[in-house]
Order: sequence, then structure tokens, then C-alpha cells
Amino acid sequence: MAGLHQVEAGHTESGEPERRFYLASIGLAWLSPSQAETSATFKLSALADSILAEMTTAEISQDTVAWFIQAMREYGTDPNRGYDHTDIDSRHLYDRPFAIAFARLYDMADPGVQVMRSDDVVSHPFTDASSLRFRINLPDQVGGDFNPTVGMGQIAQTIVG
Repeated sequence: MAGLHQVEAGHTESGEPERRFYLASIGLAWLSPSQAETSATFKLSALADSILAEMTTAEISQDTVAWFIQAMREYGTDPNRGYDHTDIDSRHLYDRPFAIAFARLYDMADPGVQVMRSDDVVSHPFTDASSLRFRINLPDQVGGDFNPTVGMGQIAQTIVG
């Protein structure tokens, strides 16, 4: 995670507190050309284009769009080699077909999601919370049978609903 803001609710662009906060975990599997012929596939550049088009349609602020593009650069095991949507060479490197291996949507308000939060850092006044970066390993199932929501269709319904 690039900071605590990625695991807790924040505020909308108008300053209102967010009422819901979810974290999506989507596993991607690169496919060989022969696998791509027989599977439903996506390409990262096309997926990013689609998301950016939706952001434009929804009149999302340019700051938020810039943040999204930067977040894509930082995603993955090496934040210096992530996907740069603005760089044609990066787009070429990542322009391979992939399929969705799994899709989960975690309700971060669930007390069973035990990750570091701002309250954990408050008692350490010499720690700069804005400098924190950490990895989380969420289980396939948090507890019970409702968290996470599983499958792209169910995830879309949860987010929209």
C-alpha cells in the first residue's frame, strides 16, 4: 500500500466523508497467444483507456485522473517498473493479453479486516504517517460468508448499489 489512505475511508472531492470504502483485489494471469485465442482476454492498455474514458465522462477532476495514472505506475512488485500509461514503450511491454484469475471486493469497514490504520500510528508521534508504505495480505475469506464479495458481476453490483 502506498499509504494509510489506501486502507481507510477518506473524503469526497466536496469534503464529505466517504460512507463506504472497498478494496478490490483482482488477480491477472498473462496468457500465451494460443491461450488468448480460446479465452476471454483483456489488455492492460485497453482497460486503462476504458477507465480513463469513464473518468472523463463522469467529469472526475484532473488531479484525480493524474493520481490514477501515477497509482498505475506504482502498482506491482517493483514500483519503479509499473505500467506507465503515458509512455508508449511501457504500453508496448504490457500489451499482452491477460485473463482475470480472481476478483474480490473487500469491505474495509469490516472489523475482521485487520490491517494497519491511522489509529495504530497516532500513538507514535515520531512516525510520519504520510511516509508509510506497506504490503497487506488479505485472505480469500475474512470471516463469515460476506467479505469479500467475489466475482466481477457481484463486485459491480456492490459498488453501484
